[in-house]
Amino acid sequence: MEYIYIITAHTGYNYGTYLQAFAMKKLLGEFGDNVDIIWEKSFGPEGRDFRLKKIIVLALRMAVNYKHAGAIKQGYKKNLDAEPNDVTKQMFNEFGRKYLDVKEYRMHELKRLASSKQTKAVVCGSDQIWNASSMYPDPLYYLQFAPVKKRIAYAPSLGRTEIPKYNRRRISRYIKSIHSISVREEEGARIIKGLIGRNVPVMPDPTLVVEWSEWMGSSKEKYLLLYFLDSPRDGVISDIKQIKEALGANVKILLHHFKIYDELDDVEYVNAGPKEFVELISKAMFVCTDSFHATVFSLLSKTKMYVYERNYGQVDNQNSRIENLLNHYSLQERLRKKLQEPICLDYSMEHIESIRREDIECARTFIKKALNGGRR
Repeated sequence: MEYIYIITAHTGYNYGTYLQAFAMKKLLGEFGDNVDIIWEKSFGPEGRDFRLKKIIVLALRMAVNYKHAGAIKQGYKKNLDAEPNDVTKQMFNEFGRKYLDVKEYRMHELKRLASSKQTKAVVCGSDQIWNASSMYPDPLYYLQFAPVKKRIAYAPSLGRTEIPKYNRRRISRYIKSIHSISVREEEGARIIKGLIGRNVPVMPDPTLVVEWSEWMGSSKEKYLLLYFLDSPRDGVISDIKQIKEALGANVKILLHHFKIYDELDDVEYVNAGPKEFVELISKAMFVCTDSFHATVFSLLSKTKMYVYERNYGQVDNQNSRIENLLNHYSLQERLRKKLQEPICLDYSMEHIESIRREDIECARTFIKKALNGGRR
């Protein structure tokens, strides 16, 4: 019996993070007898990644790179301030236990596990696990504990259009050591080509490759769903009011209670875990979001949407990944950049499935070749 192990993001109370981890497990399950998500043992509350070495190294690097530390601290603070309520946390934790079932090991145990003859491969991916501006490019996410021949990267995102100077040498060394590499965005492929001279394929996010029909509603309901990871920028609320009125719908809001939402009437804040997130998007008449994975599930469920540029403040802009996704599916106009233009609620999504089927075939071909030892 052979095993495939996955290293990926799986904490932080983010819908996309949990769902991509589940999708990775489901996708690789087509190729192995046993597939498990594994991680290094940590301490602290459930749903958070607290590893002592990571915290120490992160603090030291932020002290050295103090010019960049302010924006990064702001990002961490926003994440902590935006934690969901206890009911939603419990739904996330239950999802993690039931569907992800992450196995934790000490580092020496991870090395022994990866080197075992029964281990066919160790795969990292997807999501922003290779975040180029991170003060701690995590060696786990680059599979540094596993034998080189068993290292496979499936669709990780670097999250940026460039790698900062303070990370170039380290990330270059890590990526060079991976046997089979693919990335999620064209920018990532370009960066890696410039960094190590290798052409690597662009693969779809795993959430686009697996089937979700059993989690989706069979019919639409009369509500407009809002899911923003940062407070919507100026002008977006005006859009939302117009859409709400045009649809004659009430508004459901996921996860975050931003002050700007107080301008809306007939609003319901809903608790939802990752599974309910998929269902809510699939049943909605329309979705307004700044989230990559909310965009993905709107595509998958043929739910009409507008995607807005995220209001990152001082934190590095990451909107290119959503632009890549919408361009790939010929839905560029759904990225609502010019708020002064008239809103458009009706458009065709019939072409999506044919593009997705091609993506699924590409993903399976890459994985099959990588598992059989072919280098990309």
